[in-house]
Amino acid sequence: MLFISSGNLSDGKPSILIKNQGESLKAIGVNVHYFTINGKGVLGYLKSVKHIAKEITSLQPDHIHSHYSLSAFATSIALIIYNIKKTHIVSLMGSDTKMKGWKRRLTIYLSHQRWNHTIVKALSMAKELDLKDYKIIPNGVNMSNIKPFVSPFKTTAIFPANPERVSKNYDLAVQAMNIAKNSIPELNLEVCYDVSHQEIISKIQKSGIVLVTSLWEGSPNIVKEAMALNKPIVCTKVGDAEMLLNNVNGSFLVGFDPYEVAEAIKSAVLFGKNEDESNGRNKLLELKLDSTSIAKRLLKIYNS
Repeated sequence: MLFISSGNLSDGKPSILIKNQGESLKAIGVNVHYFTINGKGVLGYLKSVKHIAKEITSLQPDHIHSHYSLSAFATSIALIIYNIKKTHIVSLMGSDTKMKGWKRRLTIYLSHQRWNHTIVKALSMAKELDLKDYKIIPNGVNMSNIKPFVSPFKTTAIFPANPERVSKNYDLAVQAMNIAKNSIPELNLEVCYDVSHQEIISKIQKSGIVLVTSLWEGSPNIVKEAMALNKPIVCTKVGDAEMLLNNVNGSFLVGFDPYEVAEAIKSAVLFGKNEDESNGRNKLLELKLDSTSIAKRLLKIYNS
């Protein structure tokens, strides 16, 4: 299996999300190789076409699995130009649904006409792109590496994303926290990004609550990881968050009104202070969203 993805955000390496998926497949016996595209923008991806073709020709994988639409575009061009006959599986992520113009039209066309399997992370993605044939397979969580951590409750809300990314909606988090602090003065917001995945998990383990105010997501992995840690969560109704957090104690789904988010933050803090038990981890296992279960679902597609 050849995984193709961008390497622009992780020093030429696949992102932690993609690496974790690949490693979970390796754990059940799949031989996974990684190829990263390090050019930026459409031109950067186009320049990678011949390198993709060379990698496929050299490696001769049984299947190719591209992640994100731009990586899939470049791979599709390589397969067409160099007349390479290989099964091409494509995983679309949350940001792919927000593309406009020719990128959106090309995604829909290739999904219908060229890609052997199109994977989306949530039903909402398929609806937004008007896909006709797709599989819904979220990314899984490695339950062995991510475990609850018993520590005194802190009145800290972790914002686990780059505040400069428009999609993460940091302004809403700040507005809501300022309102909530009128009732809980000791409450503080901690931004956590651009550090190792292990450090993010460690900070969430030791935090009070996890705050996700995104404008859009596919299947937000940070929410699933917070669930695996049994943390109180405040999250906007994006991607599959409503499905994930349905009947999960200490989780609060919100809209985009800062006062509504502030009330949810206060409720989440109260939940944590009372040391109530969240059932987030059990819900993940019930939904079979652990990395091993997801790897087996992917393998079923590969074997088909």
